[in-house]
Amino acid sequence: MADNQFPLRDRSEEGEPQVHPAIDIQYLLRAEKRLFHAISGRTPLAEVLDQADLILVGTPHDCYKELTFKQPVIDVTNTIRKR
Repeated sequence: MADNQFPLRDRSEEGEPQVHPAIDIQYLLRAEKRLFHAISGRTPLAEVLDQADLILVGTPHDCYKELTFKQPVIDVTNTIRKR
């Protein structure tokens, strides 16, 4: 039996795009970083709230209790009092 009965092909020279899951992960991490910077004080809160499609309250800060949201709100800490 020959040693190379089932030779492996080098697909890097076939011109097919190389898809790697790390590219998707890097994209998501960059998007998350941009969002974090937007809500970490670099962008005024009013502007962030105006542009948001959904509000996620993940920390129990009292400042969220007095805000009025036009978007749907997911409050995982039950911080916002029900109106």
